[in-house]
Amino acid sequence: MRVDSSSNPMAATGLTRAQDLIWTGQQVFPDEPLYNMVMVFYIHGSVEVEAFAEAFEVLVSTTDTLRSVIDDTSDGPIRRLVEPMDSGLEILDFSDAADPRQAFEEWAATDAGAPFDLTDRLFRAALARLGEDEFAWYLNQHHLITDGWSTSVVYQRMEELYRDQTEGRHNGDYAFPQYDSYVAFEQSQPSEGADAVSASSGADEVQPLNLYGSAGTGVTTTRTKRVTHRLGSHRTERIKQLALDRGSPLTAPLTEFSILATVLFSLLWRVTGQSELSILTPTHNRLSRSFKETAGLFMEVLPLGATLNDDDTFGSLLSRVEIGARRLLADSRPGVSSAELNRSHSVLLNYINASFSDFADMPIESDWVHPGHGDVDHSLRIQVHDFDGAGNLVMHFDVSEDFFTTETEASLVRHFDILLDALLDNPNSTVAEVPLLDQEEAALIEREFVGLGVVVGFGSVVEGFVGRVGVDGSLVA
Repeated sequence: MRVDSSSNPMAATGLTRAQDLIWTGQQVFPDEPLYNMVMVFYIHGSVEVEAFAEAFEVLVSTTDTLRSVIDDTSDGPIRRLVEPMDSGLEILDFSDAADPRQAFEEWAATDAGAPFDLTDRLFRAALARLGEDEFAWYLNQHHLITDGWSTSVVYQRMEELYRDQTEGRHNGDYAFPQYDSYVAFEQSQPSEGADAVSASSGADEVQPLNLYGSAGTGVTTTRTKRVTHRLGSHRTERIKQLALDRGSPLTAPLTEFSILATVLFSLLWRVTGQSELSILTPTHNRLSRSFKETAGLFMEVLPLGATLNDDDTFGSLLSRVEIGARRLLADSRPGVSSAELNRSHSVLLNYINASFSDFADMPIESDWVHPGHGDVDHSLRIQVHDFDGAGNLVMHFDVSEDFFTTETEASLVRHFDILLDALLDNPNSTVAEVPLLDQEEAALIEREFVGLGVVVGFGSVVEGFVGRVGVDGSLVA
């Protein structure tokens, strides 16, 4: 693509700022699948394999982000469109396996953990037969060309194209919005925005979080483990109802995010003792209807902060978080993220408000496959979604193997549930007074650490006083 580079140094590369940051991160660990975003759609019905393959060929030819590759040149990374590019769709058959789904899942896990050659192709796809009326569409995309919302856009395009193929509507003139339009839009924005966000966020002042007594093993690893936790239909409905009670249907998703962020801030405060907290959260950057219908990487991560005190109720904290979230959206604009912001934060919360409908009237079940790696600077990344529209929010706690053990993973999830239930039961209850520790945890602290004046694993030491989770689960000074 040809762009005017006079006003924006990124323009000559053809990359957005988010793409440049991800490309740079991948160069540090070129052999690790840090940014593989893998979705599997289990299609409960009889898929016409030939029609699916033809539809996917059209999808690739009409979706420029799928044809994007990144060349590493002496002038830095350059985005290039491959014209033409074959679909690369694999057709697999596991139907004769003793357990077809298990056999497919083992294949998918292997592919999910394989890195991409960024100069060749940034996606891999397959259609697998699991039975006469059971198929799996596997889609592995590098984060350079996608985000959560984009995956739903690609899914919807593919569903439309497949319908056209099976119903005899071979329309060769699909006018899907193209990612190049967003690239040009971002590059027309003032480049000073990124520096302003970095300065105003106080990134240099963000303190590392000592989560559950661990600041890491001393070995810098990208290895992460995904702990998947479903909140359940009852909790999910209560979250949505509280969001509606506090605003309008138009703003409900932002309030739902704010509720979960409030719980996360409460948990971080209780287990670290740090009152000045900041997390990363994605902004969608889809500022027009056309951008909402465009496949590609739009998302950037920016900081959301909160200050907690002993008198805070969940309601008072939620009100401040809502204000902060609205301000973040109002102040953010494309191209303002930075490597400094990424490196200065160790926790990220991503609430994805996207879902997948039936595929050509066939029910589907989605699965977000974790590649086992993530950004080395982030000890905890929480991904929240209801991709299947089942009314049951799914939380993926992606935890660094440097920071978490099996025991602290379980404590993390359980403590989140305790604080969420406390907020939903009574928003006017005081955050500091919610008991967090079970009897076993309390006995462990009392036996091994309290006598020493140190809490390791469930609190922090701040200049000689025991951290914020006491033996009975309350704050102690």
